[in-house]
Amino acid sequence: MDHDSTPATPPATQELMTELRWQGRCLSVVALSTVVGMLYLLSSVLVPFVVAIFLTVGLKPILDLFQRYLLQSRLAAVTAAFVLGVALLLILGLAVTSSVDELTHDAAYQRSAAIATERIADLAEKLGLLPEISSDSPNALSSSDRLEIVLQKAATSAQQWLLNGMASLSSSLGIVLIYMYFLLLGASASPEASSELWEMIEGKLREYIVLKTVISIATGLAVWVVLALFQVPLAFLMGLLTFLLNYIPNFGPLVTCILPLPLIWLSPHLSVVSMIAATILTCGVQTVSGNVIEPRMMGSSFDLHPIVVLLALMVWYAIWGFVGVLLAVPMTAALKVILQRLDRTAPLARLLGGDLTVLTVGSQPA
Repeated sequence: MDHDSTPATPPATQELMTELRWQGRCLSVVALSTVVGMLYLLSSVLVPFVVAIFLTVGLKPILDLFQRYLLQSRLAAVTAAFVLGVALLLILGLAVTSSVDELTHDAAYQRSAAIATERIADLAEKLGLLPEISSDSPNALSSSDRLEIVLQKAATSAQQWLLNGMASLSSSLGIVLIYMYFLLLGASASPEASSELWEMIEGKLREYIVLKTVISIATGLAVWVVLALFQVPLAFLMGLLTFLLNYIPNFGPLVTCILPLPLIWLSPHLSVVSMIAATILTCGVQTVSGNVIEPRMMGSSFDLHPIVVLLALMVWYAIWGFVGVLLAVPMTAALKVILQRLDRTAPLARLLGGDLTVLTVGSQPA
């Protein structure tokens, strides 16, 4: 008769192993909570540094080319890149200011906007969608006045959210530039100076930054061209916003699809057919970019499940706000690379990729 050569584990040992396993899980939860709390509390210090790291990773290949073919000195290459960057920002700022100023002085567009506001207000009044608003004036507020107040409150809330996010980034812009300056100066062009783990993380981050930037530039240019062909006001600004918001997965393209619609449908010189065509083309650019071009270019290199991406957006927004939304995907991809390197955390990395088999009993590491 054959006998099993594997000795049976005593019940006491099994209970001890189970208890130790649960202790390890509890300690992991405590450690994770501590890390998240520290990330939140130290956001004013960590956000500029992390942003500088991302920008350094993206700009390092360009600086290497500058240093190799144009400027032999690393200091000269970094200084030239900073001067070009500041000049580009000034040019973009002047172009946006000029576009907004031109729209505010467009009398035909202002009349069209006023007529549209009155029509929408009358419709909202008939449907009972406008709230009653008290006024110090003895005359009752008209429906258009109440709609204007409601829209102003909604626009103020949206503007405040966006401005708070941009302010959190702009207020620390000087610190980011200082970090970047020294990171770029200290960044070695030789791969031997970096560890294997950092090379993997840097490769993932650079791949994401380069591909996302190329896709965002192409999408922004396409939106700009479409709106400019139909002579829609603020076409350049809409293209610029499309480029910037395209870095936010899922929600960014949706917002940039909605933003140009009031400008299109309030344009006094466009016919209804032209308005419909401009709307379809603008939204079509976002659809093709987000659902066809981006998945094919990026492929499965990041291997993050869509649900994980949504959760990452919410978690990083709760920790770091607007900047966290921009960095959610690359930060999660970098975390996945780190988890893959450790045997005990490899199942978590597979779970981030959507592999639910790690949740079965037999797949857990000992």
